[in-house]
This record gives sequence, C-alpha cells and structure tokens, in this order.
Amino acid sequence: MKNSLREKYKNRLDVKIKNNLVISIASAEGSAEISVVYVKWANGYYLTASADHKGFAEFFAESAVPYKSKLLARHNLFITTLSEKAKKFANSSNGHAVIPAREEWIAEACTELVEKISQYYMPYVENFLHMRLDVVEDVLSNPDYYQFPFLTALYAAKRNNSDIGVFGISRFSEKKLMGNPEFDRALAHSLLGLG
Repeated sequence: MKNSLREKYKNRLDVKIKNNLVISIASAEGSAEISVVYVKWANGYYLTASADHKGFAEFFAESAVPYKSKLLARHNLFITTLSEKAKKFANSSNGHAVIPAREEWIAEACTELVEKISQYYMPYVENFLHMRLDVVEDVLSNPDYYQFPFLTALYAAKRNNSDIGVFGISRFSEKKLMGNPEFDRALAHSLLGLG
C-alpha cells in the first residue's frame, strides 16, 4: 500500500507519505492528514482524514459563534470511512476495505484503494486546505465532514469574494445546516452583502 501511495503522489512537493500510511499535506494556511489504518480483526483498512485551516480558526474565534460543533473530533474537517452511509472506500459492510486472500491480487487492490483516496477524499481535504469556493458545494453534499458546516461554507464564500445571491443561504436552511439561523443569517449578510 505504501508503495502505491508513494507512486501516486511522487510529483507532489506538498504531499508526504509516511511509513505508517499517513498522507501528510501542508499549505501556508493549514495542514491535513489522511490515514489509512490497518485493523487486524477485519483484515482490512479504513480511512480517516482531518484538516485544519488557520484562517478559518481565526474567523471562527472573531465571530463569537453561539453554538457548538457538530463533530466530536477537534478538527475543522474530519472524515472516517467507518461511518460512511455510501461505502466508497470499503468493500465490506463494517467500513473496511478487506485485503484479498491471494497474494497476486494485493497489488491491484492497493492501487484501487489509492485511486479511491485520490478521487473521493483528497478533493475534500485539498479544497478545505486551500479554502476554494468548491468548499461550499462540498459542505452541502457532505455536511457531516465539517465541525461547523454553514460557517465553513460561509468563510469559503467570503474568501473567494462570492456574494449572498450566489452563496444561497436558503440551500443551507433547507438542509438544516445552520447552527443558529438568526445568527448565521446576520453573519452571512454582514460578510457577503445584503443582496
């Protein structure tokens, strides 16, 4: 698995593959890790991904948010394949990607897992780490990945000079992603304009 990861990310200077199957990603404003964890009893792997962004942490502190995080994890972004509803990473019902029994199938299975990491999980981490406008849609599609879903999307919109109409507060209220609708609406209007 380690060799497959190193091959995939060999041209990325911002990505380091550690011996314990941790993908470390750094940026000027934060850091992230994607860990591929082996579980002996399941004879397979599960994945966790976490990221923190300095600018978002400062924005959160300055905003005096009157409600608590939706995540138990201490990270701004946290993903685990153990709790995925649609099993993208896993090939078993318990959230693990089971290692094939036959030696000749292992390399292919590792390559497949690395492609899943690249396709499904790395975009969430990188969008958040670089606070791209894509974060807004990421939050709408998987709000459970974020400590403060609405505020994360709002900060990304502000960082990318989006306006209130493009941001679409109603999309977040329809999905019940606001921690305190009155506070969140007022903050959105003050940051993105009255629209």
